[in-house]
Amino acid sequence: MGFRGFDAAKLTTLAGHLDTLAQNSGKLHSQLAAVLTTAQQNLPSGQNASRNPDLQDLVGDVIPVPSFFRRPRLPGSLGGELDDMQSSMKRRIRQIEGLRELEQRGYPVSDSSLFLDEKAPDAKKIDDALRRLHELKGKDFGTNGNRDDLEQISGELDGLTAANWTPS
Repeated sequence: MGFRGFDAAKLTTLAGHLDTLAQNSGKLHSQLAAVLTTAQQNLPSGQNASRNPDLQDLVGDVIPVPSFFRRPRLPGSLGGELDDMQSSMKRRIRQIEGLRELEQRGYPVSDSSLFLDEKAPDAKKIDDALRRLHELKGKDFGTNGNRDDLEQISGELDGLTAANWTPS
């Protein structure tokens, strides 16, 4: 089911595909390098297995080894990038799902909260903080030196993030 134009199930499927590609990029690198290396070995001297410089760089590079002294080589270098991308997508999908749930419970949800890279909102924390704020109404605090209630509320509010709190 979509939420503000985003289909969490389809995005989760895409993230899963990226994860699979990330896990297999090293194997693909090794296989492609092996094919190119074999081709190079069977060609006459002076001929290259590929006219593409990036592919020719794979000749002899059967095991993708990250190096600080050369540029990363495709496709093996995609593993880390794809893994980072799918991890970010999954975190943001959880954020979108949490916002959808919050909106279904009647809370206002700002579109700007859709892409925050943080934990999904927690309706219980919001409810608890609001309840504690309402309990302070009419209480005498601070002037008599007792600020325990204020410090407790302050701690609860500090725990709320933009994803948890959208003032109406």
